[in-house]
Amino acid sequence: MPSATCWRRTARIWPAVIAGIGAVAIVIAAIAVYGAFQKQKRINEEQQRRNNPQPAVTTPARPGPSHG
Repeated sequence: MPSATCWRRTARIWPAVIAGIGAVAIVIAAIAVYGAFQKQKRINEEQQRRNNPQPAVTTPARPGPSHG
């Protein structure tokens, strides 16, 4: 059977373990939210391009023959 000292050490470690797990969960959630925002941004940009197509790029007209 473990000694009382061992149990006290274990009891001090658990709050740190829980805090570490919580910190990791927050980081993972932040990464997921960031990814979702980026994906939605791409979707919005694509829908905007479909709704408002850009005119085709045209080359400038060639100047006519010069009358000099």
